[in-house]
Amino acid sequence: MEREEGATEREDRIRRALLWIGAVSAVSVVAAFVVVRATVGRGSSDPTSDRIQSLIDETNRLLKQIDQSKR
Repeated sequence: MEREEGATEREDRIRRALLWIGAVSAVSVVAAFVVVRATVGRGSSDPTSDRIQSLIDETNRLLKQIDQSKR
């Protein structure tokens, strides 16, 4: 019986160690992903995207004005 208990304890220690290794690995992967996303960013914007964004902003401004005038 002692041999089985010792093996069980060893297996439990191995499982816990593997769990910690997996957890640390997962956290490292997430941290690396966040750093890469923050570093890369969107890049330079092109004139078409800038124009579309300005039209969206203008539309939102006009819709806000219409909404305020209805009140």
